[in-house]
Amino acid sequence: MAILHGLKESCAFAFFKGALLKDVHGVLTAPGKNTQSGRWIKFTSLGEIAEMKSVLRAYVREAVEVEKSGLQVKLRKTSDLKIPEELQTMLDEFPDLKTAFDALTLGRQRA
Repeated sequence: MAILHGLKESCAFAFFKGALLKDVHGVLTAPGKNTQSGRWIKFTSLGEIAEMKSVLRAYVREAVEVEKSGLQVKLRKTSDLKIPEELQTMLDEFPDLKTAFDALTLGRQRA
């Protein structure tokens, strides 16, 4: 449901299905430009965490309800990925490359 991330100069509280949360306070962000479901709140000080205590509790309660309800994030499919023409030519020419590419996660394929 959630995870704590320790980063170099900050930390983050992340929700695996954060995209399904209402985010009424507008504090959730996607960790990366290709992140589909996860959302996090980054903190750079203990004071920031203390200030957000009630908001965090509310978001955790909402995340629990999302889990209980069985809601799922609708993820993009590999077939939705637009492959550049040059890469497609290489994949068509080299079957081993295509096999290796297809074995990658969608995030790695996008990268």
